[in-house]
Amino acid sequence: ALPVHRMTATSGALVERYVPGQRAALEAEGVCVLTRKGEACVDLRACRWQPSHAELYLRAAHSCSPPRQD
Repeated sequence: ALPVHRMTATSGALVERYVPGQRAALEAEGVCVLTRKGEACVDLRACRWQPSHAELYLRAAHSCSPPRQD
């Protein structure tokens, strides 16, 4: 599971409105939080998770529930 403080808007903007203390938590992990146009954000080019094919497809295939048989 992904810790909620690592979730950002698609622009990289922090969502501290929903995740209080997000900036402090990210900085404690060594993430550089920038201020762009008065908004706290992270550089997604540097911080974006790039999953492997296996992480995206193989793990997801094993975690799905079987279809219901009603």
